[in-house]
Amino acid sequence: MTVKIDGTNTVSNPGFTGADTATGLQCGTGELKLVTAGTTRATIDYYGNVGIGTTSPLDYDTTSNNLVVGEAGSGDRGITVASGTSHRGTLMFADATSGLGEYAGYVQYNHNGDYLAIAANNSEAVRINSSGNVGIGTSSPAVELDVNGEIRASTGILFGTDTAAANTLDDYEEGTFTAIVSSTGNVNGSLATGSGVYTKIGRVVRITAKILSNNTQTSGHSGNVIIRGLPFASGSNTLEQIAAPITHNGVYGKFVMSLDFPGTTPYLTVHDTAEQADYTALFPNNANIRYYFSLTYTVY
Repeated sequence: MTVKIDGTNTVSNPGFTGADTATGLQCGTGELKLVTAGTTRATIDYYGNVGIGTTSPLDYDTTSNNLVVGEAGSGDRGITVASGTSHRGTLMFADATSGLGEYAGYVQYNHNGDYLAIAANNSEAVRINSSGNVGIGTSSPAVELDVNGEIRASTGILFGTDTAAANTLDDYEEGTFTAIVSSTGNVNGSLATGSGVYTKIGRVVRITAKILSNNTQTSGHSGNVIIRGLPFASGSNTLEQIAAPITHNGVYGKFVMSLDFPGTTPYLTVHDTAEQADYTALFPNNANIRYYFSLTYTVY
């Protein structure tokens, strides 16, 4: 083969060619171009950046222009990694030349198992299997999205084909609260104390609580018994009456209560059959009385 050096050194007639004078290397100012059929195919610029299908790799972001394939607005472009049917094709991300730093992160396709793996911090984090199931924290996703861990959705979850914002499941919460027992009138002596737990799913709240009487007075009480301190406030002025039986020292249903939202803060009013119960009826001179109740209400 004869190597020719042509003084014109243009794209159509590169400086270094073989028998085909339209194919060869063109030496520019601080750059080297690979030319075939009179067209530049690859360029190495002054900084060592390589452009394939572009003559200006420096035009692209400086954090990722060491190798640029294609040119903006030039149509479809791509890179293919070809491997054997029982082997892997991998793009590695390294920050060292030995140890774990050689493969701190990677994107890998395994042809033997037909799955795509994405790794971070030297460990596989995401896998897409041959069925298209996505696993996060698991290498064996059994459903479309299989997560080994927690999921956080900032605006909520919709099910099926539903797109209505009002049907979004936007909250799940568990916690405790202090049931504050008071009266619409006067209480002579100590009040009762209470504690409870709650579960909130969307706008529905389920509470279970226990009240222990501290009362040692049998007179001087007035008004109706109310229980405040319930979790979650109402978003509007509503009245929602929900009957909730109370277990009184092991006797179920002696008292019931209703839930009221007269403002933005809900409270419970205690009833004896159809009437509101005053403090003396609910908490007589006995410090060992316990009440238990559960109810479900909706937060608007």
